[in-house]
Amino acid sequence: MYVCVCHAVTDGEIRKAVEGGASTLREVQASLPVGARCGACLDFAEHLVDEHHGHCQRSVRAAG
Repeated sequence: MYVCVCHAVTDGEIRKAVEGGASTLREVQASLPVGARCGACLDFAEHLVDEHHGHCQRSVRAAG
């Protein structure tokens, strides 16, 4: 699904950036132009980053 229509950035690309080590929206923006034009996508893009980190934290707690 397109998150940033202005630059055709998908949720998959954002997730891939996070899985590759980006831990904040700003770090995602270092490799993807998400939010670089109108900014309408920033809230959802940040939600995807937070969602990934929340899922990882729940996985660690469940394993420990």
